[in-house]
Amino acid sequence: MNIFPFSIFGFVIDGWTLFGFLAQIVFFLRMLVQWISSEARGKSVIPVSYWYLSLIGGVLVFIYAVARRDAVITLGQFIAFSIYARNIFLYRKEKSAVADIVFEHTSSNSKDNGLTKLEKEQAADFSEDYRLKSLFSMVPSTGGALLDIGSGNGEIANFLRGKFNHFTLADISEFLCERLRKKFKDRNDISVMQADGQSFSSNGNSFDVVTMTDIIEHVADDGAVLKNGFHVLNPGGLLFVSAPALPYLYGIRDKESGHYRRYTKKELTQKLIEQGFRIRTVFYWNLLGVLPYFVSEKMLEKPIGGPMRRPKGFISRALNRIIYAWLLGESKIPFLPMGLTLIAIAEKPHDAR
Repeated sequence: MNIFPFSIFGFVIDGWTLFGFLAQIVFFLRMLVQWISSEARGKSVIPVSYWYLSLIGGVLVFIYAVARRDAVITLGQFIAFSIYARNIFLYRKEKSAVADIVFEHTSSNSKDNGLTKLEKEQAADFSEDYRLKSLFSMVPSTGGALLDIGSGNGEIANFLRGKFNHFTLADISEFLCERLRKKFKDRNDISVMQADGQSFSSNGNSFDVVTMTDIIEHVADDGAVLKNGFHVLNPGGLLFVSAPALPYLYGIRDKESGHYRRYTKKELTQKLIEQGFRIRTVFYWNLLGVLPYFVSEKMLEKPIGGPMRRPKGFISRALNRIIYAWLLGESKIPFLPMGLTLIAIAEKPHDAR
């Protein structure tokens, strides 16, 4: 039953009104965070999370203002974006300088010396990563056997524990595979396989679900990876793919991460069909991150990074949960006009071999 619009004390309440309230709540949280930080330190401080919340809340208020055709709020928030983004840039510049000094001091004695940047990133703790938690929540839970190609940190086996009988974690990196074996040495529902997604063999095994989360953009021949995924699926099995979207956003972070491309919805759909898949759904996800990403990559020309994907303090954990709830909500809306990520779920036909 549609309850919108309705009236309270003469005010008309509709869907956009509720969106506006949500935007104001997020925008208000910046002040709450600043107050908590100041009380904790006994002096007035402005943590970097204040600027991130300002930017996120500003984006939401901006969207609301555009929908309401309010020129005053639209212009005000648009101008404020540059201030929020500039402060984030200055913070990241300072952090980067400190990190470079620390790295120069320790890299010669580091046991990770000689590893790729991606291997070092995947070796970190992602157990509380808001993006991965919300991303893996979209994987179809069919039970049976799951193959995760390009498993990296292997957190999919933790987030989806109990939803599949067995997990096969595959990665091209010998270093990461060894870490996965140690990480899950007490789990008898997990096996680890070192394999290249473009040319791997499943040794006769077949799977009910194959996942490729943020993988196909890293390989020159993405069609070969999708083709291999098709061959190791049982008939009627499902492929879950996440990949960076919107080619015009291709920037510094993509290059540093070894991305060959970002995808359009049409392009990803066509590549799946070419390999024999039947499309169930392809949709954009993470609308929230589009504007901050654009500002950072295209205006400031600095790679963006999630400030709270590996939270350590109370504030960052709270913000982590807020963003997780938002992205989880977005995953239920398969008709967003854009997003940083494309999600695809495709089926191997029952009559396929």
